Amino acid sequence: MRDSIHVLGIIELDSLAQGYYVLDQMVKAAPITLVQVNVVNPGKFLIMVTGAVAEVEEAMKRGISASGECLLDYLFLPNLHADVIPALNASAGGVEMDALGVIEAFTTTAGIEAADAAAKEAAVRIVSIRVGDEMGGKSSATLTGPVGEIEAALGVARSLLVEKELLVRTTVIPRPHTDIAGYVMGSGATGQV
Repeated sequence: MRDSIHVLGIIELDSLAQGYYVLDQMVKAAPITLVQVNVVNPGKFLIMVTGAVAEVEEAMKRGISASGECLLDYLFLPNLHADVIPALNASAGGVEMDALGVIEAFTTTAGIEAADAAAKEAAVRIVSIRVGDEMGGKSSATLTGPVGEIEAALGVARSLLVEKELLVRTTVIPRPHTDIAGYVMGSGATGQV
């Protein structure tokens, strides 16, 4: 996979069986690169792809068409913010936390879209994007930056998610305590004493 990804296509389905069929149709439609293919609790199937804009667009069209009634959400981002992929891969290290903003969405796709839009709106960094079984089909994104920038970024994310009826909650934490940094980055303690 390339070091820098500028295009991202995501399809989220409510069926694993249909998900594998959609995945097959997408890779047959155009020469794309798979970023992630995950089964997400409760029984969702998530496909993330990259490649040239036209190739990802063609694969997405084929995948959406093949999804039928199993399609939950989809996203085509031809101008992806540089923080999204490192945040998904939990490799956004070395980020100093000023204020924190947390975005929580009902689907993984909507959470990624909201984080991308938020980071494009204001001078913030995306620290982490969590999707997967531990989220029960939801997603969360954590941003850092000055309080005013976090508030502006979360305003954009909130509007986007409210319009889609997929907002769970957003939160601003001014001057977070240093002990929570590991938890925010996904590398915190397991709660054992």
